[in-house]
Amino acid sequence: MTHIDRGKALSEVLVQAMQKLRPEGPEPQRLAVPSREWHLFLVLHAAYVIGDPNREIMSWLYIGEGTFNRIRRRALRGWPRRCRRWNRKPLREQLDSKPSSRVAS
Repeated sequence: MTHIDRGKALSEVLVQAMQKLRPEGPEPQRLAVPSREWHLFLVLHAAYVIGDPNREIMSWLYIGEGTFNRIRRRALRGWPRRCRRWNRKPLREQLDSKPSSRVAS
């Protein structure tokens, strides 16, 4: 398994774990202001999965820069604890068990 394969596998694991932050119900549309229960998930998902600029996310959620940074910090600080609670299998084992996309030579 190459370093690139490990990086891709880690990305998959993190995106799957991020989905567990997602509140129940349909994801809010961009034209509507989502309720606060969605903020943790939406800030992380929009910034790290979709790649939206911070200003665009703040504008969508109608929050200021300070609030945006607090929400992101709170979500990221609790991340390792949440991941351990959701999945007791160590990350190293998860990465090693992902199938390699390399072609055998």
